[in-house]
Amino acid sequence: MITCPNCGEMVGNNVDTCFNCSYDFKLRRVPSRRETYAQSEEERQMIKEEEEEKFKSRLAEINAQKPETLLKNAYYEYRTEYLFDDASGELRKRDLDDVLGRYAADGWRLHTMVVNEAGKNETIVGVGGFSNGVNATIDVTILVFERCIKPAEF
Repeated sequence: MITCPNCGEMVGNNVDTCFNCSYDFKLRRVPSRRETYAQSEEERQMIKEEEEEKFKSRLAEINAQKPETLLKNAYYEYRTEYLFDDASGELRKRDLDDVLGRYAADGWRLHTMVVNEAGKNETIVGVGGFSNGVNATIDVTILVFERCIKPAEF
């Protein structure tokens, strides 16, 4: 048994095409509708070459437009700040206000805020497979700020 690389279905070792997704093991891809109904191997090869040419020309067209498009896009810069909980497990509001105020004064805006919980296990005494310890969590608040360097051109 082998696994289809396209859909993960288990198929027999001597199968040419996956019955679930029509993946062709000889072509190493799912053939197009035209290829599926093509009568001869020569016709299939001709269709494959046509499709590759279309893809290459479209890719060249996209790459030719890319610099012009990129120059019109806005540019941003990002900064990250980490705020740790205090000993009681609370985020200090004053620290959060200070960070937000400092960045806002410099033209930054809050883009993303994530709380990451970091666990901590500490064993004090261990005897015969039994132990006494502390299991605590500390939250880290991650703030991502964003500032526009160059606005988009229309």
